[in-house]
Amino acid sequence: CIRMRGKVGSKMPLLRPLPNFALSEFQHPELIEQDAANFLQEVRTQFGEALTVTDDARRPDERPSGAARGVSWHQRGRAFDLRCRDWSWRKLWRFVEAAFVVAASWQGRATVELELVWSATDKHVHLAVKNDGTPTELILALD
Repeated sequence: CIRMRGKVGSKMPLLRPLPNFALSEFQHPELIEQDAANFLQEVRTQFGEALTVTDDARRPDERPSGAARGVSWHQRGRAFDLRCRDWSWRKLWRFVEAAFVVAASWQGRATVELELVWSATDKHVHLAVKNDGTPTELILALD
């Protein structure tokens, strides 16, 4: 378990590597909120296998094609996209289970938006660590 000083949900940026993630694994570590990074680390620990981050915090001017309108969790420094293209359904399920075990342990501190994107052209997991009081949700984007 990772401990941090300061208020959870504060705008503390990720300044140091995590036990299983080097700062160089992130595109914009300076924009990632520390508590969101701590959540990702706890999911990684619970999952027990390496995770590859393919997208993380974004500057306001960064908006990939097909991205949602408005300010995204990525732009807030609270979301990560993870590579899962080579995962079996069993491994994907183990990841989902790990994410929800951690979400349950963070009850009252954060909720989760977990989106499973699984199509012929795109396979990734979107994990957002929400601090706006909205409920945890699982989104299936399957083709």
